[in-house]
Amino acid sequence: MNRSRSLMMRVAMICAVGSSFPAFGGEKLVSNDDTLVFMGDSITEFGLRRSHGYVNLVVKGLAANGISPKWEGVGIQGEKSGDMLKRFDRDVVAKKATVVTISAGVNDIHQKKSFESFMENERAMVAKTKAMGAKTVLLSPTTAGFGEPDTDELRRFVGGVKGLAREEGLAYAQTYEQFRDMLNDVDSPALTLLNNGGLKGTCDFVHMSPAGDRRMARATLRAFGLDEEEMAKAETAWNEDASLVPLVRRDGDSDTFSVSLTADEEKSVAEAQAVADERVRF
Repeated sequence: MNRSRSLMMRVAMICAVGSSFPAFGGEKLVSNDDTLVFMGDSITEFGLRRSHGYVNLVVKGLAANGISPKWEGVGIQGEKSGDMLKRFDRDVVAKKATVVTISAGVNDIHQKKSFESFMENERAMVAKTKAMGAKTVLLSPTTAGFGEPDTDELRRFVGGVKGLAREEGLAYAQTYEQFRDMLNDVDSPALTLLNNGGLKGTCDFVHMSPAGDRRMARATLRAFGLDEEEMAKAETAWNEDASLVPLVRRDGDSDTFSVSLTADEEKSVAEAQAVADERVRF
């Protein structure tokens, strides 16, 4: 088996891995009648601000399958779980959300907040969504606050989120697992066009590169209950959108990976670079 075929099979296997707990008996968590709110920190904020951000990809993936809910992204740069809890009533409850995704933990880890306080805040946000009758999807943290390497503390926080989802019967998006699969895969290239550090999943050690955004979006859509056929429709919609940076691909028969950019795609790269150049507030 040649290297190119091996890479294609590896990508297919990763995409086929289930990335959520069973979503309410296999039913779709999101419908046209829902109000979907994405709660989070700067990863979610940039997931909306960047054309290839995971929030935009999720919405586009749903639309490709005929699902177009009212939606809003409410990620705020630098926020910890406690900050999200303080504004939860304003940014989620007041909007009468019926489906809520919660992505927290990266800044808690970076600012060395205790695991116990993080879990208390996460539980409180879940309690608020359940009290209003909304469905909740918990996204696991992807990085340890500043850096792509895995850490014991990151795994502890991920385990806490996963355990809470299981305990409360919630959908769990395996954003951490998808992210780690990419970083640990020797065939995953560094996106050198978007950074100078040889990073794979982020453009600045924290915020997602286009490839990282795709991983987060896939995990979230699977948590919503999309099956393989529906995921394929989402991927096709992403690939056909000229405003999105495409997935990295092989450059001929060499071992060098690169991103081939059209004029339209240059705009998206400029957006990503602008985000990377910003002073990140943790």
